[in-house]
Amino acid sequence: MAVFLSGETRGTVGGGPLEARVIKAALDVFSSGRSVCLKYTLTDLEKTNGGMICGGQVEVLLNYLDGRHFSTNAVMAKAAAACAACRTAWLVLSFCREDSASEHGKTGWGILFEDQADAGSLDLSGCDLARLKEACRPDGATALTGNKILYLIFPAHSFGRVIIVGAGHVGQELAVLCSRLSLYTLVIDDRPDYAHRDRFPAAEIVIAQDSFENCFAGLSISVRDRIVIVTRGHEHDRRVLAQAIKSPAGYIGMMASLKKRNTIYDGLRQDGVTKQDLARVHSPVGLSIGARTPAEIAVSIAAELIALRNSTN
Repeated sequence: MAVFLSGETRGTVGGGPLEARVIKAALDVFSSGRSVCLKYTLTDLEKTNGGMICGGQVEVLLNYLDGRHFSTNAVMAKAAAACAACRTAWLVLSFCREDSASEHGKTGWGILFEDQADAGSLDLSGCDLARLKEACRPDGATALTGNKILYLIFPAHSFGRVIIVGAGHVGQELAVLCSRLSLYTLVIDDRPDYAHRDRFPAAEIVIAQDSFENCFAGLSISVRDRIVIVTRGHEHDRRVLAQAIKSPAGYIGMMASLKKRNTIYDGLRQDGVTKQDLARVHSPVGLSIGARTPAEIAVSIAAELIALRNSTN
């Protein structure tokens, strides 16, 4: 969770009384400019507030980030670039207490890639970069200690892009939901009157093409990308799907009734597309919730994307 000097937040550490305490403590950190690691007893917090008793303890590291710190800014810029490019990377945070009895300590940031690393301001006296790389998990966070230094490692790469092909009503509703879910969203359509920033303010990129031919040209689609086909017509869907299944995209979904889907599949098989290729496609797209309106269909698609994201973490 990020806490800003104004008290505004992004993300969450679970809500309830614990989060209220953490936000208050974070505002104190702004005054001191010193990072601190605090322990909270959940049972005591819940008893005080009359809620359900969860029990146990939680340790929260409140890391002070100064926007004027060149090394930290450089590491964060590389993390942002990795997310935008769907490049695999991990952020590493080191925390060394001032002394064994102190809650305060010094933090450092670095970033690891599959083929290189930037140690940034990391304290490597307790662990070298090689060991940190060995501890990296594909889609999860991990922690290790060395020489009384705590190292937190977590993925800096994004879930991947959601590439929405079709700027109609469903595409418009889905782009809004993807933004709320912090999913990088790209919209493609062959109609400039539909594919523009005013219609899709929440999307990172909006592309108006002359046609759907070669609609993924220049996008360097990876296995982390999700393609959702919601164009306005049968032939457009077929043309886009034929291109999508040639890509390594980790998810391909197409909005269609069973009759429409089968017609498109039959045509693609006649063009040499295999059953194995078509087995990758989620169609009808989205979870089965009885969706009817564009907004409901978008919810069903977003729910399927959430299920996919959570199953890989």
